[in-house]
Formats: sequence, C-alpha cells, structure tokens
Amino acid sequence: MAAQKSSNQSQPQYSPAERIIYSCLGFFYATGFVYILFFTQNRWRHFPKRNINWILFRDKIQHWQTWSLHTHPENVEFYKDLIGNILLFIPFPFVLFFFFGIKTFSRLLLTSVASSFCVEMIQYILNIGVADVDDLLLNTIGSLLGILILSAMRTFNRNEQYRVNRNLQTADGN
Repeated sequence: MAAQKSSNQSQPQYSPAERIIYSCLGFFYATGFVYILFFTQNRWRHFPKRNINWILFRDKIQHWQTWSLHTHPENVEFYKDLIGNILLFIPFPFVLFFFFGIKTFSRLLLTSVASSFCVEMIQYILNIGVADVDDLLLNTIGSLLGILILSAMRTFNRNEQYRVNRNLQTADGN
C-alpha cells in the first residue's frame, strides 16, 4: 500500500481547471505548430525539384556574406527562420511531458529530435519548403531549452513541495 501511495505521489495531480487550461494550451500549440510547419503561405509554392540541404549552416553563412545585398524584408525572414525554429520547439517538451507522460531527459530529447526529423522528411516528401539540416539542429536547440526550462520548473516545484510539507509537519508538532 505504501509503494502504491508513493507511486501516486510522483504523478502530478491536476485540478479540473488545470486540466482544461493545459488542454487548451496544448491544442493551440499543436494547431499553430502544424500550421507553421506545413500550411504557411510560403510552404506550398512550387519547387522544380525536391530540395534537401545536408551542409550545416550553408545558407546562413551565404546570407551573412552577402548581407549588404539583401533588402530589409529578406533580413527579417532570415531572423524569423533562425530564431523561429528555436522558439517553435521550446514548448514541445512540455507537450511530451504533460500529454504523453514522457519524463526523462533522454526520452524527451530523443522524441523531440525524431519529431523534428519526421517534419523535415515530410517537407521533403511533399516538396514543401526545403528539408534542412539547419532546421534539425535549431529545433533540437529549442527542444533542449524547453527541457532545461521544464527541468528547472520541476526542481523548483519539488523544492517548494518539500518546504511546504516540512512546514506543515513542524506546525503539527511532528
């Protein structure tokens, strides 16, 4: 019975309001995630052939070398691509943690990298955008940041629960 009680305590207990909030946030993130990756306006333009970039940061370096030739909108697109790939994947480990119960660092990272790889392969197969090794790396960096934030939040929560439980025990005189 004690073992069963301790395993239940390791599982977070969410109130109905928290479940609704997390479900709504997860739904909006997943919807935005799919839309950005597959349905944004520049995804469905016709490419003469399937494109895949295996050389790490080739396009990014070329852009930097020819910086003065680019217009302001092109530079904005460059930063949107660079930073957007990182930001898009920061919440991904939270979705894996809260909705799929993946809790270990290695599984969160492996699932995030595998998901990013699948996205790039779908883009290649459907000939939407360019399958790019840069995106895979930037998405992985975003996932790592998300895992670190999630880990820090879990550590803070554990410490806070320990402090509350300890204060309750001393208040009861135990």
